[in-house]
Amino acid sequence: MPLGRVNTNYNIALFSLPLLVLAFLREWLDYYELWATSYIYTHGFLVFLGTIYLLYQRKEKFKQLPISFSWQYLAIFIGMAFVLLLAHSANIKLARMVLLPFLLIAWGATIWGKPFIKAAGAPILLILFGAPFWDDMSPALQWLTVAVDEQMLALISIPATIDEFYITIPSGIFHVAHGCSGIRYLIVALYLGAFYGAYTHSGPKRTVLLVAVAGFLALLSNWIRVAWIIAAGHYTNMESSLIEDHEMFGWIVFIAVTLIPFFVFTNYFDRIPRKETSTFFYSESDSGELRQRKPLVSATIVLLAIPAILLLQERLAESSTNRWKPSLPVANDDAWKGPIRYAGFWNPQYQAHDLHLSGVYVNDDRAQVQLDFYGYNRQGQGKELIYYKNSAFDRELWLPMQERIEETGAGNPWGVKKVNQITLTHKFTDAKATVWFWHNIAGSLVTSTSRVQLVGGLNAVLGDQRAGIWILSTECSGEGVTECDVNARRLFQSFLPSISLPGPD
Repeated sequence: MPLGRVNTNYNIALFSLPLLVLAFLREWLDYYELWATSYIYTHGFLVFLGTIYLLYQRKEKFKQLPISFSWQYLAIFIGMAFVLLLAHSANIKLARMVLLPFLLIAWGATIWGKPFIKAAGAPILLILFGAPFWDDMSPALQWLTVAVDEQMLALISIPATIDEFYITIPSGIFHVAHGCSGIRYLIVALYLGAFYGAYTHSGPKRTVLLVAVAGFLALLSNWIRVAWIIAAGHYTNMESSLIEDHEMFGWIVFIAVTLIPFFVFTNYFDRIPRKETSTFFYSESDSGELRQRKPLVSATIVLLAIPAILLLQERLAESSTNRWKPSLPVANDDAWKGPIRYAGFWNPQYQAHDLHLSGVYVNDDRAQVQLDFYGYNRQGQGKELIYYKNSAFDRELWLPMQERIEETGAGNPWGVKKVNQITLTHKFTDAKATVWFWHNIAGSLVTSTSRVQLVGGLNAVLGDQRAGIWILSTECSGEGVTECDVNARRLFQSFLPSISLPGPD
């Protein structure tokens, strides 16, 4: 193998390292924050070190990789980079973090082709064991733990009554909470199985078996742990220290039931004959200077384009925000008066908004409607239009009875033709209310939340992150849901044609 090949590959890696950090800086910081602050994902640092170790272990294969160029891998890399930019624009952190290892593999494949995927793909994909989606399995694991431990307690003659995640015994009540689901032990065990498969260069089938065995042992260790704690409470009349402090006890059980049996299994497993893994050799036909330069330049351009586009988006977003001056419409019909500010009766719930406009309008019959606008100049984590804490009504006071898409049926200053309608009833009184709302995403009027994310993401790629919601509301007293619905719709259709915007929206 020529010495030049070794030096070339090492030089490319050293040259590209700061670019890989810069291009995916937000993703690296997201992973660090997750691993440093999350109770579930503290093993992430172990995952990262394991990836580094496995890549170092395979350095001899890396030395042999021939530099090659393929439009296919370049297209895949560019496509993934575009999806990453969309995820940035739509503030989908999970998508960005999951994409990171695949982007690293696509970058390497752009320079070294398929041999890079075979040599480094498995170690890099191990990063996914530190990605924040595993805890979504926790509710299912809670149910499984309760079901299995009910049978285990029956085997040792401890009477137990099950109510969802609560296990009641004569001495007290145990709650199988999120942390008791065993998700931490399961993730670590699955990672160890995958790590061992990569470390021993096992094929996909052998690695899947290793992961399955490690996962089952982890679940078993958690079931034993929970049953043991309940038994300790039963036999000590709830005075055992394990009931309140069982963190260390859990890892002791994990070592005894998962780690030791797993390594005993691998000792036997490694004796089973397997097919030889493929090796990679240097090819003289790929050694031309032009062949080396083309994939390197292509991969570098994509890496540099990601932070450059993100920076450009920030500048464009700042420019569009400065031009955004939404305002409340004014009544231009003698039948309606308003807006009357600071006289609102309706209370939507929106977090961390940049803009809030609110006004009440009254007609000749003294019927009132309230119009609210909540706007976001730029959206980010916890500062989003579509957010689980955001709602067009106060969820502590109102209960939705009907939800549907409604035709406005009349002209209005925004030109909106369809709106979301919610008919609500008060939780503590006989009051009813009807709400119409629609989203304004950088000038596009949208009703569905999925389209809000899609349209918002596409606009944000072009540097326009403006997003807002218009909420039209009215209350009904002493009326049924259907009657309130009909009267509110008639009132809104009378109100909308009678207003106009004083300036551009």
